[in-house]
Amino acid sequence: MVIRDRYLLQRSEQFNLSPRQEITVDLSLKKAPKEPCTVLMGSVAGKCTQIEGATVKVFDRCNKPIAHTITDNKGKFVFENILPPGEYKVIATAVGYKVSRVYRLILEARKSVSIFIWLEVSNYVNLATIYGVTYNEANSGLANVDILITDYNKPEICEAFTQTNADGEFLVYGLKPKKYWISALKEGYYLPQKISFELTPNEINCLNLFLYPDESSTDGTISGKIDYYGQSIPNAVVALYKVEERGHVLVATKETNESGFYLFPNVKSGKYLVKSKLETDHKIDFIG
Repeated sequence: MVIRDRYLLQRSEQFNLSPRQEITVDLSLKKAPKEPCTVLMGSVAGKCTQIEGATVKVFDRCNKPIAHTITDNKGKFVFENILPPGEYKVIATAVGYKVSRVYRLILEARKSVSIFIWLEVSNYVNLATIYGVTYNEANSGLANVDILITDYNKPEICEAFTQTNADGEFLVYGLKPKKYWISALKEGYYLPQKISFELTPNEINCLNLFLYPDESSTDGTISGKIDYYGQSIPNAVVALYKVEERGHVLVATKETNESGFYLFPNVKSGKYLVKSKLETDHKIDFIG
């Protein structure tokens, strides 16, 4: 005869008993739930072979996880007296295989249900994955960084392209096992040196990147057009002055093009003004 609970174990709150004190402790017991008395069994296979070590997981009809188990060396599994009668969903997977389709079933008391689960080989078997975070000089993740992965021997061939998320994270999967270059591009930042890495079959490689501020990228430009009552003036000289306490300091000059446009590149931040004029190119004879 098997010993089973009729009522579940309950407990009282802790209490102190003083000398000669009388204390009453009442407990209200709860009935033990009935044993499920159901059996769900089956096997998992793929590529015409039984799969050992596959994970089989059971959900209720609302997709709440209930239980899981691992297949034995013959690819078999069993849930015995674990699942109450009801409606369930079952899925399975294993290393190198996709997640199976959803198997729907109904368990009844004192009845066993057997299912056969088929797994398809993963599209990414023997391929590798790389992931990481791009950081700035303050060790904060950089968002919207372009990540480019190229072939090591043929750097002109792009193997993968992605962009970091709001936390600076990136992920690239499905890479062939071989050697690569990785680069990171973001306006205002630069990667100090080229980074190479090599991947093996099914490898998951973590590679964090550190980007530094590009001081030259903070430079601005100043441009405009010189005209006379709406008529463009080519070959006019445009002078760029920096405004300082001692006055206006000339820092650069440019000539306008045939349409009267000028452009000053790589201008440091500061306070400036622009002046322009056009001189004659004819010689002047002085009479003595």
